[in-house]
Amino acid sequence: MFTLPSLPSWNAVHPIVVHLPIGVLGVMPVLLVLSMLFGRRNPGLAGATLVTLLIGAAGLLLATTTGEAAADIVVPQGDAKAILHDHEEMGEMVRNIFLALTG
Repeated sequence: MFTLPSLPSWNAVHPIVVHLPIGVLGVMPVLLVLSMLFGRRNPGLAGATLVTLLIGAAGLLLATTTGEAAADIVVPQGDAKAILHDHEEMGEMVRNIFLALTG
């Protein structure tokens, strides 16, 4: 009989969750340009751009939360400590920028 696999733990889901905002926010500038060019003929483009931005910002909040949980269980060695710190700082910076844009 077929059974569904169990869900991964909160600190193990970060690599999966982080790809949602990357993809969604990668499409958002294209929608924004299309909205500026063809917004009068298709007013739904502006709404689609806003919804895409909201979904991406929510995904960034989720990605940084799971990233902090994953960082709690990792014990970096040598240069990996500095790389992990830079990764965390850049993730928080991107989250803050897109939250400001969403606001």
